Amino acid sequence: MDGERVRLRAPLEANCNHRGVGFGGSASALALLGGWAALQQVLDGRFGDVEAVGGGASIRFLKPMRADLIVEASAPEGWEHAAQLAQTDGKAKILTSCVVSSAGRDCAVVDATFVLLAPFRW
Repeated sequence: MDGERVRLRAPLEANCNHRGVGFGGSASALALLGGWAALQQVLDGRFGDVEAVGGGASIRFLKPMRADLIVEASAPEGWEHAAQLAQTDGKAKILTSCVVSSAGRDCAVVDATFVLLAPFRW
């Protein structure tokens, strides 16, 4: 993490399926973790009482993953507005999209919904 971006790597050897290519579950988990970490990182910096929790996800496979799996993620556009809404209403939703690459090629895209939660204020 560098304050704005998160980069995660999962070695192929520990994350491959029976055909020797990247396991879809590992790709999905890595992308979800990257998206969550990037979002939570900016929330912690400006909205310390707001936390992100998973709300759902889908994955699209583009190409086989034949080398280590890489995710580079940053907070999605609109995260500040969503955090302000969460502080006002107690929760808000935000969408993220993370690409899983392998050997320099985009191999999968994970679209996720995160729910932002904040302590309810009377």
